[in-house]
Amino acid sequence: MIPLAFPGYVGGGGLPQGPDSEGESCARPLLPRHPSRHRSPLTITNTDAFNLPDRLSAKAHPALIARDRQQFATIADSLQQQIDDLTYRLTELRLQAGGSGQAAMDRDIEIHRVTSQLRVLRRYGLDLCLGRVVREGEEQPLYIGRLGLTDDEGRQLMVD
Repeated sequence: MIPLAFPGYVGGGGLPQGPDSEGESCARPLLPRHPSRHRSPLTITNTDAFNLPDRLSAKAHPALIARDRQQFATIADSLQQQIDDLTYRLTELRLQAGGSGQAAMDRDIEIHRVTSQLRVLRRYGLDLCLGRVVREGEEQPLYIGRLGLTDDEGRQLMVD
């Protein structure tokens, strides 16, 4: 008998791992609580966009920037909600059985897509907002971002 390279491995009755089986453990970690029931603390960097040098202090007058500060707070909340939801979704996807063939490929593509979205949101944070324009005849400014963003009620926070 040839000694096994992994002495703790039991040849029979173990986890099947072949072309006709999925090769997964019976033990499943628990999913974290969904963000809608448990909000994590805000991880978006809340650096002050209006931390200007002394020579530009007049531009940081509260009357001029109050609306923008409120909009940035709303954007930060929406970004955090999306990050929480995508993180939960990614955890769910990673815990799903891989399956085989097309099902495994679809799952892996979805994991890649969600991971990419998370990477963008975490990388830019509030810097997703590039600026704003005030359209003639309208009181509300239009915020322009690297991507479009809406809040939970469907209100447009940024356009891309």
